Amino acid sequence: MALEGWMRRFNMSLTGLRIGMAESLADSNGLSIVTPFFGMADTIALGAVVSVAACRGPIIPYSAGRVDATVPGPATVPEPQQPLASHIESFRQHGFNQTEMIALVACGHTFGGVRQADFPLIVTDNTIDVDTFDTTPAFDNTIVSQYLQSTTQNVLVVGPNVTTQSDLWIFSSDENVTMQNLLSPDTFATTCTDLIQRMVNTVPNGVNLTDPIAEPFDYVVSEPFFSYQDSALFMTTSLQVPIYLSQSHEMGLKITTGTHS
Repeated sequence: MALEGWMRRFNMSLTGLRIGMAESLADSNGLSIVTPFFGMADTIALGAVVSVAACRGPIIPYSAGRVDATVPGPATVPEPQQPLASHIESFRQHGFNQTEMIALVACGHTFGGVRQADFPLIVTDNTIDVDTFDTTPAFDNTIVSQYLQSTTQNVLVVGPNVTTQSDLWIFSSDENVTMQNLLSPDTFATTCTDLIQRMVNTVPNGVNLTDPIAEPFDYVVSEPFFSYQDSALFMTTSLQVPIYLSQSHEMGLKITTGTHS
């Protein structure tokens, strides 16, 4: 479950254990944030944190300092057709107990879905690109409430292929006790924050991460430009400040400033 920067660095073909990640990693070609001081593993972790926040989820404290692997790790990514015991053991190997496994799967499946092209035996309707886990695009506990209300569309719970209903097996493995606890939006948010932070911070022994950044900046300084004209040095830059119109809408205010000496 540790982040594997080697997949992007060496552009290696992915096995079935990582189906669906190839396109996402290909999108990172030329990603300028990757530097000798900030590797792909840090970038993937940052992407997870930013994605949750962008979908109106909680702010997950972020730490940097991961070291990109030079070879692939063990093939431990769970597959939907594997038995429940295999999933429990896979999570245990990465420091998560059964209760945490249930919650982490719910947190991870609050958005996204199953790609038909990658799993045609699970998503059998070839007119569907992605069969989403719930009916909202937001990072919320709809995945939990719809499951408990038996209104879920999650193909890993109610899909036609009963041999790949892994979410059903995982969610119900403690008689729905954990899912009932996650029915509280506040509990869901705090639990997901803790577990996702632990997941992305899983690093090998000897790797020390930085102190976490718990609050995002409310501004971005960008586009610096220096020029020399008429015996004077000019510098201009842009300051972008978000303006929150409501809880669900925001717009950006961009200010360009300059100075000279």
